[in-house]
Amino acid sequence: MSVHKEDLEKFISKLQVSAESVCPKDNYRDLSIFGELPLKDIDDELFYLIDKFEPFGHQNRKPKFISRSVLIESAKLLSDGKHIKYLLKDENGFQIEAVEFRVKKHFKANSRIDILYTVSEKIFNDKRDLQLIIEESEESELAS
Repeated sequence: MSVHKEDLEKFISKLQVSAESVCPKDNYRDLSIFGELPLKDIDDELFYLIDKFEPFGHQNRKPKFISRSVLIESAKLLSDGKHIKYLLKDENGFQIEAVEFRVKKHFKANSRIDILYTVSEKIFNDKRDLQLIIEESEESELAS
């Protein structure tokens, strides 16, 4: 995915309008939600595009995305159950790790969830991967 500099404002505006229609909470409006994103579209190109908008803070929030009905391949509790690490999979077989801090509800493997998240970079033992930082999760209404 690439966006020309002159089209960026229009792109952001359209994403924000789209986000308002797909937000997981009916009365919740968060302008940093860019929209719904299939997991398969999360790649280095997207990460580096987001990274160009740094520094992030109160006046410049990191963009958030929504993905629906993602399958939990595995779930591992961290820090005495306060946090959880997931391996998520979409309908195309694409997998990505995700972490949710201060977990309100634990979901188990083979569950389908809707998630609100940011895309992050994880470097561990000199290995670089993308991962999702989940801000909200709920059981998917699309679960089959």
